[in-house]
Amino acid sequence: MLDPSSVVYEADRPDPRGISIATGELYDVAADPWQWHNRWDDPALRRHLLTTFAPELEHLRAAERATIVAALESATSFAAWDNLRVEQRLSAAQARAAVTTTVVGVLGQIGSRSLDR
Repeated sequence: MLDPSSVVYEADRPDPRGISIATGELYDVAADPWQWHNRWDDPALRRHLLTTFAPELEHLRAAERATIVAALESATSFAAWDNLRVEQRLSAAQARAAVTTTVVGVLGQIGSRSLDR
């Protein structure tokens, strides 16, 4: 159901696509080596989320899809990762487990009557 994401929130060095993260910020260091353009609200990242979860989202009604996408955006946001790593002081492995648990929980709500409201 879940494949490793190509969005990297934390790295000691850039990944193969050149994305590296400074705490609290999201940069494409290959395209922006001086880190002038913070990508935290980049529409490309939202498209990546929609593509990643397309199989789970494609058959949903608009209202349910909007709710699930909002929850997935929150669960996979840099703010969530930063909170887990900095505020809660979790290791990277613990933070990945927490994000995975949250995403699986969100996806488990698909079809739930609570989303029909």
